[in-house]
Amino acid sequence: MMSEFPVVFQSKGQWLNGIIHTGAGDTHQGVLIVVGGPQTRVGSNRQFVLLARALMAAGYHVMRFDYQGMGDSEGSEANFLDAEQDIEAAINTFKSNCPLVNDVALWGLCDAASAILLHQFCRQSPQINLLILLNPWVRTEQLQAETRVKNYYWNKILSKSFWQRLFKLDVNVFTAIKELIQSLIVMRGAGKASIKRESGVVFLKENYVHYMQLGLKAFSGKVCFIFSGNDITADEFKQLIGKDSSWNQLVYRSEKIVLNEVPVANHTFASVEWRQRVIDITLEQLSHVRCKASASKDNCVF
Repeated sequence: MMSEFPVVFQSKGQWLNGIIHTGAGDTHQGVLIVVGGPQTRVGSNRQFVLLARALMAAGYHVMRFDYQGMGDSEGSEANFLDAEQDIEAAINTFKSNCPLVNDVALWGLCDAASAILLHQFCRQSPQINLLILLNPWVRTEQLQAETRVKNYYWNKILSKSFWQRLFKLDVNVFTAIKELIQSLIVMRGAGKASIKRESGVVFLKENYVHYMQLGLKAFSGKVCFIFSGNDITADEFKQLIGKDSSWNQLVYRSEKIVLNEVPVANHTFASVEWRQRVIDITLEQLSHVRCKASASKDNCVF
């Protein structure tokens, strides 16, 4: 029987709140939805509620929760750099409340996807068999400048209207040129941060992208990236994996990683069509790992 019920659990001395959705049947696969941004477990446009119920209807067990300082959970406002222990506590709570669950997929949008990779850097748990990462947040000052130049300013310079406005001495055009020059300076001036890998790593804005890469590299299960077709956060991640050789080799040459894009979709996939496409991709990936874990693979259809 399908059901939904609330759970309360502790992480770092604070009480956190979540909702568990139990699917009908005897599946051993669970999905933990990690919340990102200034979001709660409901999600933009109720996305996480609708996703959880769709997965539950397909027979999967799902948990969504608010980490510290968000929604109904205690604590001062936290961010994705501090969420690793909350994610681990949620996994343990999920499994203790759903004894059938042996394997857990982690699902996250934006900086929740980043938090998931940071969690994987800290803990390589065999119980995590799938990561579903949507529009991962990798913003740095340099990468933001590069993305603006490539996807915004370059298109403007190639447009006929830009030159027409320039010859008319349009003030807005000169402002755009000034911003372009500033972005080019940032691109040339920013170097790679010097990072030492040591015990007790503290995730900072200056180093978190590096540790995301290490977390992705350390993870041995399946990874599914889902990108929006019309989103600067997705563009920044694609810019990173396109220009950085270590990211490029890790993402494009790994058999464990698959890439998907929902054309024209905005950052939160805020339409019925886009949301359904995300649900379909998620179910497809869950089916793959479920069949892989099954003793009888003859029944698997890919």
